[in-house]
Amino acid sequence: VNGRVLQRQDSLSASVTASFTVLKAGSWAAIVEATRSTEAEELSSQFQHREVLFEVARAYYAVVAAKNLVDVAERSVTTANEHLKAMEARRGVGDVLASDEGRARIELLEARESMISAQNVFTKSRRYLALLLGGGALPNVDERQPPAAEVEPNQLSSSERGDLLAADRRIDASRAAVTETWLDYLPTVSINGTYRATQNTGWSGDPDSWQITVNLDWL
Repeated sequence: VNGRVLQRQDSLSASVTASFTVLKAGSWAAIVEATRSTEAEELSSQFQHREVLFEVARAYYAVVAAKNLVDVAERSVTTANEHLKAMEARRGVGDVLASDEGRARIELLEARESMISAQNVFTKSRRYLALLLGGGALPNVDERQPPAAEVEPNQLSSSERGDLLAADRRIDASRAAVTETWLDYLPTVSINGTYRATQNTGWSGDPDSWQITVNLDWL
């Protein structure tokens, strides 16, 4: 009709539809909540790392102190042993009583018992330090080369307390969750576009057409 094809016998047609959400208000609050939660976990991890470092330093000094006790106990055993030998020699010439020699033996036994106890404490302290360092071999200590001690957690200022900052982030995340609930009452705004091409132009004579719609969804 007037050069226009209303319907071909064999015709082809195609259409393309695209949809993209422009605004979903609740998603912004969800993003804020997730971001705050991530920051809180990162701060908590950093603070825990500092606590581990401090615990390693404290365990190190405990090992050093235990080693010093072992050294003192070993010297006490040596002194008590020498004292007993002197008492035995003097007892042989009748210079001291048998009770004096007996007291020297008791002192030696007590010194050895103290040394064994100190050695046990030293071994336990080294095992605990090894556990903090990853559970490897028992570490050796050198009092002249101590590790850098971390600051006590309760001595940190408010701006340095990772646990306090993490708590603030969790509070922000909770508030964002509340905001998300309120924002769910707002609609979801979306734009839809449709393009259609056909060989049947119809009365308009245009082989293609397009359509754009804006939708508000309260569901």
